[in-house]
Amino acid sequence: MNKIFRITIVSFISGIMLIAVLYLFKFLHTSRAYDLLFNFEYIPIIGAYNDNMALGLLFHFGTCIISTIVLYYIVKAFHVELSLLSYILPITIGSAVLYFLSGFTSEAPSPFDLTSWGMWVFAHLIYSMMIAYGMKFWVLHNKSGSE
Repeated sequence: MNKIFRITIVSFISGIMLIAVLYLFKFLHTSRAYDLLFNFEYIPIIGAYNDNMALGLLFHFGTCIISTIVLYYIVKAFHVELSLLSYILPITIGSAVLYFLSGFTSEAPSPFDLTSWGMWVFAHLIYSMMIAYGMKFWVLHNKSGSE
């Protein structure tokens, strides 16, 4: 099985976990951070189709998969692709910053809702750990996998 396909599988499974954790927070608390996963109304042209849940899921999983593939090739260029922190830090810190895109949406939580921000960051920490462990122990463990 080639490496890109394995990265896609790891990203997809981790993306499901991200949805589940944020949905749990939405269920247990009134946080709207979950809604931000599927919101792309701030992106020109395609933002007009933000109300379509299927496109929201495609946006979420596409972002998970593409960002993980790009991150893999970045960390590989620095020869740190086996380091768990090479995935955990950029994903968690990046998501902590990207949360503030919620300021450009009408539906998602306020960028000043620190509880929602904390839930968003914690859920992405879990997601990043799944990515990191999946990359290290499944994708990269089999050195015979083709690029």
